[in-house]
Amino acid sequence: MRAWLDAFGDTVAAAAAMYVHPNTFRYRLRRVTEVGPLDLHDPDARFAAMLELRLAARATSDRTGPP
Repeated sequence: MRAWLDAFGDTVAAAAAMYVHPNTFRYRLRRVTEVGPLDLHDPDARFAAMLELRLAARATSDRTGPP
C-alpha cells in the first residue's frame, strides 16, 4: 500500500519498487481493499492511509533507533 501511495497511484512504478509483477501488485492492492474497508478512489481515505502508514513507520523507527 505504501509503495502505491508513494508512487501516486502508479501501479507499474509501485510494482517495480516492490520487485513484483504489476499484475501481482494489482492483485495484492485489491486484496488490501477487500480485507480492510479502504476506498482508494476517495482522496481523503488515501491521505488518511498515507498519514497512518508514515506515523506507524516513524513510531517503529523511534523505538528501534536510527538505521
